[in-house]
Amino acid sequence: VKVSHCLIKATEALPAYVDTSGNIFNGDPMFVKREKMDFHVEANSPAVNKGLAIPGITEDLDGITRSAISPTIGCYEFH
Repeated sequence: VKVSHCLIKATEALPAYVDTSGNIFNGDPMFVKREKMDFHVEANSPAVNKGLAIPGITEDLDGITRSAISPTIGCYEFH
């Protein structure tokens, strides 16, 4: 199983058969207003420019163009 380019909160080690290279573990995603369900990220979020570009996904949920090289992890591109 391969999990890549994700923010993962884990209290225990993942099984050895899970490939987790390229992920960020237990880092604060630094959402703008988590309590108000606003999952845009702050400029210094570890998610900024750490995503994986996926062909055909060119915009985030706000209609903002995603980076074709290193998008922000999550559904909103930092801009």
